[in-house]
Amino acid sequence: VENGGSVNNSIGSLGYSSGSDGTATVTGTGSSWSNTGNLDVGISGTGTLNIGHGGAVTVGLDLSFNSTSTLDIILSSISDPLLDVGGNVTLNGSLNVDLAGGLALNEGDLFTLIDLTSLGGIRSGTFTGIGEGANVGNFDGLNLLISYIGGDGNDVTLSATAIHWLPDVSGNWDSVANWTFADLPSAADIVYIDPAGGLTVTGPSGPQTVNNLTIGTKVSGVANLVQSSGQINVNNALTIEARGKLQVASVVSAGAGIFNGGVITGQ
Repeated sequence: VENGGSVNNSIGSLGYSSGSDGTATVTGTGSSWSNTGNLDVGISGTGTLNIGHGGAVTVGLDLSFNSTSTLDIILSSISDPLLDVGGNVTLNGSLNVDLAGGLALNEGDLFTLIDLTSLGGIRSGTFTGIGEGANVGNFDGLNLLISYIGGDGNDVTLSATAIHWLPDVSGNWDSVANWTFADLPSAADIVYIDPAGGLTVTGPSGPQTVNNLTIGTKVSGVANLVQSSGQINVNNALTIEARGKLQVASVVSAGAGIFNGGVITGQ
């Protein structure tokens, strides 16, 4: 279904019988597939549902993604749910997420993947290997995190989130417990050292590359990054806000430096 076309039926199934391989694609603004009853993907065979570029699927009753199913999503807008479901949702199988060309993520962007339109609708299961809060992809330095309790509590959503320094106390860059997602920042990540109050972060002891790095507190005091050994490489912008400070005694490189009233000094 494409180019604003629509298909309406009562009950839908993809991969209904053993050995079968069913695929449905709904793509393009205004394109829609509406099922007044249930929709089952991957029953005894293999089922793949592709939705993207403004396409939408509506299920009047229950939606089931089974173990041999795949949901392929191409996000193009945060405005509309990709799947509207009037009943219950059962999740299993694979989920793949990509962005349409030209869509730039901003931190805080929220996509509704599956909207259970009834407050009494029940979601059970998860996509295989993708638990609550899991990262389904990194785009433009932001991680897309999944929630199965989004929206009004029973929707499946994706939120764009950067890597942030977690505690409001001083600590070491090299400790995974100090970062969101309990993982060290990587070359793909947008990174913020932006606590509520002042503190000092001791920089990485070895070479570390990130996408973007911003330093500065949200409320008061100074966020101070002390780089006395090792090396920080910032592929794009290193931003030091008014309540930020960078003390350098080793190597810090960046594609661009933005100083919004912040301070950079030798140690």
